[in-house]
Amino acid sequence: RYKFDGCTSSGAVEYAGENDHNALIAGFIGNSANGSSTGTFINCTSSGSVKHTGDMTSASRNLFIGGYIGYVPELKGLISFTGCTHSGTVLANGRCQSSTRNGGFVGGAYGPLKFTSCLNSGSVTSNIKTTSGAKCNVLTSGFVGDNQHANATITFVAADASQNIAPCKNTGTITLTGHMGGGTYYGRASGIANADYGGGILTAYDVINEGQIVAKDLTGSSSGGYIQVGGIAGCHIANSKWINVVNKGDILVENVKVKY
Repeated sequence: RYKFDGCTSSGAVEYAGENDHNALIAGFIGNSANGSSTGTFINCTSSGSVKHTGDMTSASRNLFIGGYIGYVPELKGLISFTGCTHSGTVLANGRCQSSTRNGGFVGGAYGPLKFTSCLNSGSVTSNIKTTSGAKCNVLTSGFVGDNQHANATITFVAADASQNIAPCKNTGTITLTGHMGGGTYYGRASGIANADYGGGILTAYDVINEGQIVAKDLTGSSSGGYIQVGGIAGCHIANSKWINVVNKGDILVENVKVKY
């Protein structure tokens, strides 16, 4: 069990150079705890840059980048954020042969998450290229890049002025660009969160996106590609609930050359 209360991460975190291992990079925790552990962030701020600027050289290795947590493994315990902000830069820039998941708060989640009165104003950018014959799934969002397990439920708590609970909001620019490769691959960009087809249920009350969502200069070398872009979510699974959500951000899709 861990707890961060009133904590700040303002330094730069950067992994540069070639990498043939899984890379879990974040402002606070690269790899959250396994098992039934719980984690709590209360009134914390993340304002530093978190970047991976090298090449992933293995086809079986993945990249996770988050302003707070890079990777949340399959957990029974809940990771919660209350009154937290992210204003830094999250950047994945380089070659990828498997997947990269990048989010303002959490890169990729296999366990449950809850957000209350949280704000992302930082930019999240994935600029990815693949080597010949490879493919890369690229999932980019203001709060959670991707949830990929049935246990990875994501909840955004309803606003309640009487309890000083504000709606969760994204105002940062979310950008997806690069070459996805060949075969079946996914490119997702959204203001709030993305869910994979095997992921957990998202329940979001009162969330607001005011950030611009950009998917541009995207290519794929063969059929089977999916580019999924949305002000709130790029993709979500059945039974997810979106209640009183608002998108005010512009969505720009430009020069996308992907074969379905």
